[in-house]
Amino acid sequence: MKKIIYRIFIFLILIFSASVIYLSTIGIQTDRLNEQISNQVKKYNDKLDINLNKVIIILDPLKFKLNLKTIGAELRNRDKKIEFESIKSNISIKSLFNNQFSIDEINISTRSLEIKKLILFIREINDNAQLYIVDKFVNNGFLKADINLQFNERGEIKNNYNINGFVKDVRIKQIKKINLSKIDFIFNINNKEFNFSDI
Repeated sequence: MKKIIYRIFIFLILIFSASVIYLSTIGIQTDRLNEQISNQVKKYNDKLDINLNKVIIILDPLKFKLNLKTIGAELRNRDKKIEFESIKSNISIKSLFNNQFSIDEINISTRSLEIKKLILFIREINDNAQLYIVDKFVNNGFLKADINLQFNERGEIKNNYNINGFVKDVRIKQIKKINLSKIDFIFNINNKEFNFSDI
């Protein structure tokens, strides 16, 4: 009898270990979290809607978290959209057991975006004088960015955000005899600093 119990115990440990290794390396694909993620986006702004492909979930047993990743998502506001290369995030397993869906941090990589369309997209969500001026002067150009956002317990974005990327082929409307076209630069933006290089 003891041998049977011992073998069952060893078998269960092997199954558990294999499951943890599988979830930590390969993970699982699901679309069951898409609605919850979409609701989190709508909490931030009810005009926004996010279209997600299947989310890959990988277990991080040391931090007791689930790492989420999706490729090819779209953020929509009516007929306008922003396309993302990838979105990565993590969720505390403890918060799931407590029936809470809390995102601590999110990393977003955009595809190459037309700056003019991006400005119009942002203006529809949160219009201000600065964006209006930028919209009037910028004719064309492309932007690609990596965005890191962290959230507090209430789901609000913390002030330690970081955005970096590059801008290519920007054309600005001619001012008197000054013609600014094909402007390229690399940028890094955080709460307190705007750094530009390789201009």
